[in-house]
Amino acid sequence: MNTGRAGHTATQLQNGKILIAGGAANDNSSVSFSTAELYDPATNTWSATGSMATARAWHTAILLSNGKVLVAGGIDNDNDISSCELYDPAAGTWSATGALNTGRQGSNMVLLSNGKILIAGGHGGAGPNYTLSSAELYNTGTGTWTATGSMTAVRRNHTLTLLHNGKVLVTGGTVKYTTTVYNSAELYDPTTELWTATGSMTSPRTMHTATLLSNNKVLVASGSSATSFNPLASAELYDPATEIWTATGSMNTAGAGGSVVQLTSGNVLTVGGWNGTSALTDAELYNPTTAAWTNAGSMTTGRINPDVILLSNGNVLIMSGIYNMNGDPLTSAELYNP
Repeated sequence: MNTGRAGHTATQLQNGKILIAGGAANDNSSVSFSTAELYDPATNTWSATGSMATARAWHTAILLSNGKVLVAGGIDNDNDISSCELYDPAAGTWSATGALNTGRQGSNMVLLSNGKILIAGGHGGAGPNYTLSSAELYNTGTGTWTATGSMTAVRRNHTLTLLHNGKVLVTGGTVKYTTTVYNSAELYDPTTELWTATGSMTSPRTMHTATLLSNNKVLVASGSSATSFNPLASAELYDPATEIWTATGSMNTAGAGGSVVQLTSGNVLTVGGWNGTSALTDAELYNPTTAAWTNAGSMTTGRINPDVILLSNGNVLIMSGIYNMNGDPLTSAELYNP
């Protein structure tokens, strides 16, 4: 990459290119970037593209059905951001869209089956770094956000997963400035716009991963079970039909802050993370049929929270990430060939 970034977003465009937006020079930096860049898999090169109007880090981004990318929230100079922007790949430029009702950072977004965008949790509202339970909906037609039902708990470092039945599963997470790590999970129903509790995970988790499998179950793996850091190797499956969690095969290496992608084979690739001492180079594959994890070689560089994207040729692009506890970001990228 042209710039080392922490807290940025990586979004795969409809043309196959990867958009990197915002971030900060260091995981602990209060000053954010407005710049953006593109990776072209055809030429294996990075190039600058238009800059956002607002510098932001720890924001969230999602690809819309019209091919544009929505970027929402974030933080800069310790101020939570409510503004949102749209990136147009055809023009390579950004334009303003409706602002969030609550400035928030560290949130998650998901595209619902009705075409709206759901954002939930994170920090903001009453002041910097307050953990939120609130959620909002973005209407792509009007470009505006409206409040929707709040989660049953405030959450950060949680996951959002769109299920095949149209509901959204949220799992785990923490509360800022406390020792609370959740094992609870809840469901958002877009029809009623309400959240309801569902079965709890077998272990509290934060900084974990969640993947929707082809059999409709959700694989949750790794993470930490304590804010003081206790890396996990365990994994579990959520069954939407019964709303029950069951243990599945454990990973070979415990860690938190790894990243995950589902391959064309249906297997799930997990890479990187932090084991309490160093950034991991480990890569593992989960086979939903055998419920077992196998080693998938090692990355050339240890990475915490790397960006991981499945390319159209079946290879996986792994880029950036943090490489030490000082929060220093990487500019390097590598490719995994399944």
